[in-house]
Amino acid sequence: FHVCAAGWFDKGRVGYPIVKAGTNCGYGKVGVIDYGYRLNKSERWDVYCYNPDCEYNKHLHVNNLKPH
Repeated sequence: FHVCAAGWFDKGRVGYPIVKAGTNCGYGKVGVIDYGYRLNKSERWDVYCYNPDCEYNKHLHVNNLKPH
């Protein structure tokens, strides 16, 4: 999964997953770029959800959601 857009993780952390290092995204690193825990829980970020036990991980379904 490769996205250069930060989102909420569990327990109040923010970051994004990246598989290809680049100068404009990921600071030259791969893996999870973690911004750490956010004190202000009302900040607006995307959200990343993952369930390793779910058998329905074969397709990505995106709803037609509009950003706030």
